[in-house]
Amino acid sequence: PEDFKRQMFYTFGDYRDLCVGTDISKLNTHTQAVKNNIDRIFSPNDPTNDTKRKGYWETNGPLIWHGMLCALDKIAGNQVN
Repeated sequence: PEDFKRQMFYTFGDYRDLCVGTDISKLNTHTQAVKNNIDRIFSPNDPTNDTKRKGYWETNGPLIWHGMLCALDKIAGNQVN
């Protein structure tokens, strides 16, 4: 479903924002917990923090998107290889 895929695209953008440390529109309890966990891995005090976060996203972002699409196919009942 295209509407759901669009929602997934926005969610994917939120994942990117959390990963690279850019502000997302709403930091609720759940997203704050995710941000805190990511900050434990990519310390905000590390001067190379931005580079590491962006490198991680460039490497893993496409894989995350692919995983989200595979999950959508599986939920929709389509065969996924």
